Amino acid sequence: MAGVSQRLRTAAAYDGIQAGLERLRTEGWLIAQTAGAAAIAWLLAAGVLHHQQAGFAPIGAVIAVEVTRGQQVRHAIELVLGVMLGIGVAVLLGSVIGNPPLRIAIVVAVAMTLALLISGSLVLVVQASLAAIFLAATPSPTGGLAGEHLVEAVIGGGVALVMTQLLFPLDPIKHVNQAAEPVFNRLADALDQAAAGLAAGDRHRARQALEQARAIDPLVRSFQQALTVGYQVARLAPFRRWALGELEPYASAARQVDYAVRNTRVLARSAMVLLAAERPAPQGLVAGVRALAEAVRTLGGEVVTREPRRAAQRLALQAAAHAMAALDEDGDLAVAMVVGQVRSTVLDLLRCSGMDLADAQQALDEAAGPAVEGT
Repeated sequence: MAGVSQRLRTAAAYDGIQAGLERLRTEGWLIAQTAGAAAIAWLLAAGVLHHQQAGFAPIGAVIAVEVTRGQQVRHAIELVLGVMLGIGVAVLLGSVIGNPPLRIAIVVAVAMTLALLISGSLVLVVQASLAAIFLAATPSPTGGLAGEHLVEAVIGGGVALVMTQLLFPLDPIKHVNQAAEPVFNRLADALDQAAAGLAAGDRHRARQALEQARAIDPLVRSFQQALTVGYQVARLAPFRRWALGELEPYASAARQVDYAVRNTRVLARSAMVLLAAERPAPQGLVAGVRALAEAVRTLGGEVVTREPRRAAQRLALQAAAHAMAALDEDGDLAVAMVVGQVRSTVLDLLRCSGMDLADAQQALDEAAGPAVEGT
């Protein structure tokens, strides 16, 4: 037993080391970028402008690199505005409050209050409070020192912005893919859960599918935000302009997958109504929802790899045909409600795959005719 325990501890330690090395590999470029931005900011403040205490410039650069990574340019602007606000409060109030703890407490409270009144941005609020602390902690905050820190903040934020957005920006396609993939995977999982509930006559599983679908909303918002950042980087960075055209299919997919998530929630609720009678659903309906899950998973893969989305379209239409065949097995109203939501979700997926509304509707109507082979 002791030998087994030792081997388990050794394996766990090895896994921990491997995980650490993997994090270092993926974040190594960020480390180099942050270190370079800090050094350049200090050189500009100390070497060019001859500031005696130029520490605020590299600090601003480090913070700005972090907040602008995968974010919009406005975060860097908010950083500089936060510094301006914090410095202004510290200069106005700090010189008349002699007690250091009280001075820090008051200027931080006032700076955060004003930042929240201006905007709810966490970057603005935190940076305003940090700048206020940095200046209020000095024995006697002066306008001259405040001016130097303000210039340094602009230098640090500017250097970070140039490095992260212009010279060495993130890859827009990779950034969007990382946000898109979990949306499709989680949606497919929710549909799989709904199919399992329908097959087993288990209302609890249908409720779990509903909860899973509800939990996708933040992922959809992240996908949409990643698109916004991707477009911004592609427009600003000369070496990323090629991505502008490549992002268009993702924009279409983001709009339609949001509708698919909403329709999946309605599908899960309709399944719960159907399963209230505690009886299994028609086999055609189960097969339709399972095919729908596979269509979503396949579509996600095709979106990420930027392949033609033919396989996903075929699976989606099969899902519609299977579901329509279920009406021949059981024409109950509750069954028809679930079938209707399968059709709506299929339409969303066809649009997500790049089909326009008219073509998607025609393909769906044709699939709703004869059942697919083997139904």
